[in-house]
Amino acid sequence: RLNFRLEYTIDSMNAMVVTTKLTSQFTDYIKNLDGGNYSIVDQLQTSILTTNTTKNLGYNFSSGITYRHRFDKPRRTFSVDMNGSNNPRTGNGAYFSTNKFTSDTTLIDQTSNLKSTSYSGSTSFAWTEPMGKFGQLLFNYVPSITLNLQDKETDNFDFNTNDFTLIDTNLTNKYENKYYTHKVGVNYRYKNAKLSIIVGNNFQYAILNGNQQFPSTVQVKKTFQNILPTTTLNYKFMDGKNLKMIYRTATAAPSITQLQKIVDNTNPLQLKTGNPDLSQNYEQTFIVHYGKTNAKKATGFFAFFYLGITNNYIANSTTI
Repeated sequence: RLNFRLEYTIDSMNAMVVTTKLTSQFTDYIKNLDGGNYSIVDQLQTSILTTNTTKNLGYNFSSGITYRHRFDKPRRTFSVDMNGSNNPRTGNGAYFSTNKFTSDTTLIDQTSNLKSTSYSGSTSFAWTEPMGKFGQLLFNYVPSITLNLQDKETDNFDFNTNDFTLIDTNLTNKYENKYYTHKVGVNYRYKNAKLSIIVGNNFQYAILNGNQQFPSTVQVKKTFQNILPTTTLNYKFMDGKNLKMIYRTATAAPSITQLQKIVDNTNPLQLKTGNPDLSQNYEQTFIVHYGKTNAKKATGFFAFFYLGITNNYIANSTTI
């Protein structure tokens, strides 16, 4: 892991911050499964014995640059924040399974190779303007893009060639996913010695493009429009009490694994696949935090409440 941060004060009105992070991860595991499906009368219907070995190597590189400019007028500022990341990953695995059914027994002997890359980039433009003695307006615009590429090939063992040369189209997939967002909004902030309030609203326009190139050609294009309000209140009482309430909203796009219609046969008794018809979800979060401290007695009391609501929640569906 490597972290780098540079803060540079150009002059009394301008400053810049540069950050860089690099991490790497290697995984090597073996998973054995011995399972079965039973009927209502406890009679064995199917049994399975599998060995799954996987090796993965991945890197995560991210970098950001922030520039801030302060004007002569108090509380009038302009800032630009640019961020980017790249996450390549490679892996290979071997899978062997013995499946016993009521009528026959099947063997699965295969290898797989995976290449995936994720790119993301965003730029945030923010302008603050004073409003009254304690108030401030914030105008922001944030465009972003996320690109995911995944190429997985699975080959079955061929007894004629004595090698893994039979491609399994049900477990092989080449998919490209792009997600664009444009978010524009305005926030109002009021702050004095006791009370701090931030009230804002954002409009977000998003485009989700999916392109499956193998084993068949499938294209998906969806657009989304959302209103994303946010509110934060913080009040400090005279006797060491503090109350903080937060309400925020956000959206999240389905991942490339959730979108691509490729079978995951890690457990043949419970096969899994993605759904290219998924939409983004809409999340609402409400948080209340109350605290009371007594410095003389060195005591404290804290209470926390959290409520999360998600529309279009992406979940798993089981079919028997």
